[in-house]
Amino acid sequence: GLGCLVCDALSLGSPLLVAWLEGMGSPRGVVLAIGTCSAIAFWFARFFAGFGLALYVYRTIRIGQMKAALRSVHLPRVFVDALAVAFRVIPTVGSEAVAIREAMEMRGVDLGVRGILRHPLVIAERFLVPLLSSIARVADDLAASSVIRGLGGPTRPTSLTRLRVTGWDVFALACVAGVIAIEFCAYLGVLP
Repeated sequence: GLGCLVCDALSLGSPLLVAWLEGMGSPRGVVLAIGTCSAIAFWFARFFAGFGLALYVYRTIRIGQMKAALRSVHLPRVFVDALAVAFRVIPTVGSEAVAIREAMEMRGVDLGVRGILRHPLVIAERFLVPLLSSIARVADDLAASSVIRGLGGPTRPTSLTRLRVTGWDVFALACVAGVIAIEFCAYLGVLP
């Protein structure tokens, strides 16, 4: 959304700004800092779109719907099952991270920018080690739960979710097809 547009504006306009600053005789450090920030903004703009799409899918689609849709397009079962388990792990890991952060704050560990800059390795050790151990425990619990539910069994699971194509789906596919057609025409040289 807005973050992607801001990063695009920073990254696209900065080469001209860097060239102008070099021409004006600005200090090398200023030019280097602006160039570095623009490169970082460029890559953030590229990842914001994918991250935003993944966040939208995560928040709007139920796991049962996703599994039924991916199975209906005949994706490999291993891929569908792994994606379903990953979607179930994310909220659990988030709640574990919040609990670890609250425990660190109760012990008086400074988790602000100042504390992270002063003791980055201590903060990482006190946060990441418990988080990784809780992720391993959660993964074991989810694997056991998945086996009990029949995930990975020899038969194809039935779905209670009925999939249907709506008008919004047709509109989205038409928009994607239009963008692909424009890109293809531009690639062929038909469009400028």
